[in-house]
Amino acid sequence: MSKTIKQHFVPQFYLKNWATNNVLWTYDKRSTKSQNKRTDKIMYRKFFYDYPKISEENKKAFLDSIESEDERKFAESLVNEQFFEKYFGEVENLTAKRFKKLERSIHSEYVRILQKHNPFQLCNSEFIDQKMKYDISNFLSLQYIRTEYMRNTFASMMTKIYQKTTDMYVANSNDETLKALKPKVELKDEAIKVQHLSSMLKMFGEFEKYFFNYHWGVFINTTNINFLTSDVPLSMTAPKESIHPFGGVGFATPKVEIYYPLTPKIMLFFLEPFSMSKENSIELDIVQNKTTIFFMTEEYVKRMNDMIYDYANQYVVSTVNNFDEYENK
Repeated sequence: MSKTIKQHFVPQFYLKNWATNNVLWTYDKRSTKSQNKRTDKIMYRKFFYDYPKISEENKKAFLDSIESEDERKFAESLVNEQFFEKYFGEVENLTAKRFKKLERSIHSEYVRILQKHNPFQLCNSEFIDQKMKYDISNFLSLQYIRTEYMRNTFASMMTKIYQKTTDMYVANSNDETLKALKPKVELKDEAIKVQHLSSMLKMFGEFEKYFFNYHWGVFINTTNINFLTSDVPLSMTAPKESIHPFGGVGFATPKVEIYYPLTPKIMLFFLEPFSMSKENSIELDIVQNKTTIFFMTEEYVKRMNDMIYDYANQYVVSTVNNFDEYENK
């Protein structure tokens, strides 16, 4: 059976929302250059989700150490097959259908609201059922943890932890030669990959629960400026007083806000429900258990795009070559 070589950390079905004939505009924050690129040529790495190869002897020892038959079958799929790539493919196929249905529902709500309300008035509605909510929560939790940015974050965290442990060992050692060497920790790419993949197995279920229980909302963009997206499609923010001084913004951060451009004209947003107040950067009159719909002004769209640019790891995506304002950032 042939293996998938190019493994995307942002799905092509999603990127195609910004493409014409599968071609879109990208801006590289590092080179400060914009280019036309095909969706299959960006945001991937070769064998990004494949477990490193291990010898047959080590594989047998690993599998023999697992007592449960079900767990052993699962572990065997991890070491023998492209488990993550296959799983992501299944989730993406389902999510692509869910997103299309969601877009149709949002469009219907948009037409209904225009008939009954001022188009810039906030509305609350019930058009996302629990099944759709669950499936989209699953996809978004995977999208959050599967990116290259997240792997780089794991690498940085692991290096700092091991370096601190090494420094403590050296400081308590009586070996003056060792102290003079001042050893520096350098982790192999394979060790970082295994840690990232193992963490995905443990964490995405927890993240899924957060998404499912957040308050959901939709920004509808009727302006002449399209939403951007990036190689880190989910952007997080929170008030300064909510952010831990030794950490960044995460799912458990009080008053956290999460934004996900669905298309150039639709953005999903999620608010932490237990501490929603007017201190949130978007002041919304929220009705619990309903989806909040908000029609964007041009100022809001620009604000969201600035956040998307800042949150991007390297690549920003647009329907057009409109990156001039970001070239000097």
